[in-house]
Amino acid sequence: MKKFKSLMLAALASAALAAPSFADGHGGPNLGITGISGEVVYELQQSSTSPDEGNSTSVMDAEVGDVNISFKSDFYQFYFERDDEGSLDNRLKIVPSMKSGDNYVKAVGEIKGLFGDAGSDAGPYGDVFVEGGNQSVYVKVGTFGSTEYYGNGMGVSRASLGNGVDPDGVFKNGEHLVISGFKGIEVGVNAGDIKFEVALPWMNSGDSSAYALTSSKDQTVNGTAIAKGDKVASNITGVRPGVQFSAGDVSVKAIAYSLSIQKQNSDIDTDEMSRSGAQLVGSFNAGSATIGAFYSTATEKDGSTDVTPTAGGANVTVALGSGQKVGASFDTANNGQDDAAEVTSTRFSASYQMPFFVEALSLKLGVGTSTESSDTDALAGSASSMEAEWAYSF
Repeated sequence: MKKFKSLMLAALASAALAAPSFADGHGGPNLGITGISGEVVYELQQSSTSPDEGNSTSVMDAEVGDVNISFKSDFYQFYFERDDEGSLDNRLKIVPSMKSGDNYVKAVGEIKGLFGDAGSDAGPYGDVFVEGGNQSVYVKVGTFGSTEYYGNGMGVSRASLGNGVDPDGVFKNGEHLVISGFKGIEVGVNAGDIKFEVALPWMNSGDSSAYALTSSKDQTVNGTAIAKGDKVASNITGVRPGVQFSAGDVSVKAIAYSLSIQKQNSDIDTDEMSRSGAQLVGSFNAGSATIGAFYSTATEKDGSTDVTPTAGGANVTVALGSGQKVGASFDTANNGQDDAAEVTSTRFSASYQMPFFVEALSLKLGVGTSTESSDTDALAGSASSMEAEWAYSF
C-alpha cells in the first residue's frame, strides 16, 4: 500500500510538472508548477559549557542545517524539508481562492506526512481553514498557527548551558507564546497604519493535550477509576487579541492571550490550570541600521504551582552593502520559578553575513556567550559558541 501511494504521488507530481496552464483551455488557476524554491544549509559549530557544579565540555560538530525544496502553483504547494535533527517535514498545501470586486474567499488545506515522518508537529494535518474578507476586515475559521511577532536579530550562534532558560525555551509553548494546537475563529480589521485581530480558541484537550486538566485525587466516577494526576477531558476557551502599528520607520506589535480550561465531566475533581501571556515587539529603521527590542511574559498555573517566566532583549542589524550585514543581540530570561529552582540567563551574540562568491550562496559567521545564575550550582554557569553557516538559496 505504501509503495502504491508513493507511486501515485510521484505520478501526480510528474504530471503537474509537465502540465500546461489549466487556464489555457478552461479558465481558472494554473495547475502546473509556476515556481520552485529551496535552500541547502551546512554548518560548522563549536560549543563550550562550564557549569558551576560538574564537568566542563567542549564539542565540535559539522552538520546539515537544513535541506528544503518547495514546488508552487496557483492552486497548491509541495514542500519537503529535512532539518538538523533528521525529521522529514513533507506537506501538500492546497490554496483555492476566489475574488469578486473587493471581496475574497480562500481555503487552505495542509496534508502532512505524505512520505512518512511529518516532522515534529503531531497529527496528519497542518493549517486547515477558510477565510473571507475585503481590504478592511476578514474572518477566518479553522485550524491555523498563532500570530508570531517575536524577533531577536541575526543571532547566527547563540550559546546555552542546556537548561532551556532562554527566550527560545523558557515558555512552555515556545518563544512566540503560541497557543498549542489552536482551533477557532479570528476576526481582523485593517485600519491603515493600525491593524487589529482577535482570535477566540474553540478547542478541547483532544486537540491539544498541553491543556488537559489532571485529576486532583484517586477517584471513581461513573464506574471508571481515575488516578491522581491522570489527564481529564477538558474544554479550552479564551481570547487572543493582537495589534500592529507602523508609521514610517517605526513598527510596534503587541499580542496577548488568556485561556480558560474547564473539565467536561463536572463530577471529576481536578487541579486548576490556566494560561496567559503577553508580548511587545518594536523596531526602528535608522538609515542602514534596524534596531529592535522585545519583552514577553507568561503565567502558567498548574494546581498549586504558579510559574511566571519572562524574557526580553534588544538587537541591531546594519546593512553594509554588497550583500553584507552585521548584527548584535542581547537578551535575558528568567524561568519564573521559586527559590533554588529559579534560573536567570543573559546572552550576547554577534553575527556577520556576506555573499560566498555569488549572492545565492551566503556565508554567516557568529559567536555567542551565555551566563546563567541560580542559587543551585548545578543550574548555574557559563557557555560560549561559534558557528559558520553556508546557505544556498534558490
